[in-house]
Amino acid sequence: MNKIQKHKKDSQIRNLKWRDIQREQLGYSANIYFLFSSAILGFSVDLWVNKKDCLPSVSVVLLTISISFIILSLIFYALFTNNRLNDFRQTAKYYKKEKTPNEVSELTEKIGERTWSFYYIQILFLALGFVSVLIGIGIYIYS
Repeated sequence: MNKIQKHKKDSQIRNLKWRDIQREQLGYSANIYFLFSSAILGFSVDLWVNKKDCLPSVSVVLLTISISFIILSLIFYALFTNNRLNDFRQTAKYYKKEKTPNEVSELTEKIGERTWSFYYIQILFLALGFVSVLIGIGIYIYS
């Protein structure tokens, strides 16, 4: 094996290791967003149910919007998780058929793009829900 081939093989191994780390970190961060969404949802629903009579109508509307956004965030977390599991199944299936890493990457590219889309949409709805609940609580506290 000449120097160029050795360097190319080393680069491929490093790339595979980084992709594994990236997948792991993606899962961790999505799980953290899931926990944060669940906590916000629980807090918002509790506040909405127990203090609805004391809250200004604007705060009630904002809490309702927040709850809706957080539920959407949780739905996209579920879609994200199911899509990742499908990606793992497809990848394993292709490797069983003795496909090369490049072939597997090409065959599962659309699934991977969908995973990232679900992840970003989950974050977007979480952010919108969080901002809505903050504004709603702020109005309640300062009114």
